[in-house]
Amino acid sequence: MIKNNGSYTSVGWMKACFLVLMLMFSATVFAGNISNVSLIDSKNGDVLIIESDEPLEYQIFELDGPPRLVMSFPEANIDDTIVAIKGSGLGVTNLFPMKNELGVRLEVALSESLKYEVDEQDQSLTIRFEAPASGADDAAKVVVKKIEVKDKGDMTEVVL
Repeated sequence: MIKNNGSYTSVGWMKACFLVLMLMFSATVFAGNISNVSLIDSKNGDVLIIESDEPLEYQIFELDGPPRLVMSFPEANIDDTIVAIKGSGLGVTNLFPMKNELGVRLEVALSESLKYEVDEQDQSLTIRFEAPASGADDAAKVVVKKIEVKDKGDMTEVVL
């Protein structure tokens, strides 16, 4: 930049502003939006379909007390019309979508630990769960009649 009578020239200021704008835009992350989540109950294994407006980054965590799959979508958004889904009771029992400051989290409650397969296709993820083991011991299981889930910022509270 060249000083002209004690001030910087307008060309120098324009270059500096352009550089600052380029740095700001390069740090901007454009996150996808989850537009639809659907669950297909099947005796051959449940199928979870997640659709978005662009391919999404995701992480999957398998938890076992109680058995569930937690899917995390960093920096993503989720359509406000997507709500919790109740499954048939075998395989996928419930699905809880949640948005927080880190992105979107889908918690998939399972009747038992199940193997699964993830199929990525353009702007959708399809998760196919194996069929649960035979329900011969269902008579000994406890049935929860009322459940309440509350999002408390960085923690989820479940009241039975």
